[in-house]
Amino acid sequence: MRTEVSFVALAWSESRLAELLERIEEFDSPSQKVLAGILEGLPLHGEEFLERRRAPVRDYPEPLRRAMVERHWSFSPLWYHSEAMAARDAELWRLDMLLEAAFNLLAVLAAPNRLYFTRFELKQMRALIAKMELAPPQLADRLESLFRLEPDAAGAELGRLLQEARALVAAELPELELPLRFAPGTRQQPWSIEADPADAARH
Repeated sequence: MRTEVSFVALAWSESRLAELLERIEEFDSPSQKVLAGILEGLPLHGEEFLERRRAPVRDYPEPLRRAMVERHWSFSPLWYHSEAMAARDAELWRLDMLLEAAFNLLAVLAAPNRLYFTRFELKQMRALIAKMELAPPQLADRLESLFRLEPDAAGAELGRLLQEARALVAAELPELELPLRFAPGTRQQPWSIEADPADAARH
């Protein structure tokens, strides 16, 4: 069994935890991994000591909920550009944007559920989603299906997931604006120049 062990001084850990909790709205992804580890770790010794440090972490801060949604509500409208991307042989780019959208969607949904989230070395995605009381139905299966579906179908499913997520988040945080540049289901139309009727008459 592979085992990895690391050590830090208690004084440093207490100082670092206090620093994180003071700068709650500036949390980056690795910092949230630290806080999730404090809550989810299994103590081998000193359970009461650990519980005292869990108490302030367990109270997920309201400012962080808003900050996480605002930071991660950013999605490329793949449903809108699917034909153009196919014509431009941009499959790797499409997959990159799809992966970014999946991570951002998880981050957005973690916030109203008061769950710390990090995309850094994300493991046990299904266990994370199982903790979400507010989430689109069958979220884990639908997220994974995005990478197996044909591009058009994947773009359409992403659009549906975003609409469902937006409704859930808006119910919890109605003061936030959650715009999408192009409405899900819409498609980019070929550009054309309308003929001038006067010019047509001359010919």
